[in-house]
Amino acid sequence: MYQVDPSDNTKQIPKSRPVSAYGKAETPEMKKFASRPSYVLVNKEGIYAFSYANTGSVGGSHDHRGVYVTGSVLDDAAGPMRLDIQPNAWRRTDGTGAVGDITFVYRGDVG
Repeated sequence: MYQVDPSDNTKQIPKSRPVSAYGKAETPEMKKFASRPSYVLVNKEGIYAFSYANTGSVGGSHDHRGVYVTGSVLDDAAGPMRLDIQPNAWRRTDGTGAVGDITFVYRGDVG
């Protein structure tokens, strides 16, 4: 993680890291495939299910193998709840879900 010092080519200096090296957070659309996160935040009260399918469609209540697992219930507005899971899609089971209900958090060098 070093580079040649532009002032003295006989020395090395630390190479700066891009902002992406520290991770990122996204609020994916409901029932849309996304990259698997390091963990998930449930931001809005409700009952949510998560898909772990590698292929197929996540547009309905299940994908081609029926893989939506009810994973969380947030029953008050006390704040986000962290789930240490790595799904690739989500849906709300007790109402209409919206962008921002769930956050996918990616840690590390995510490019």
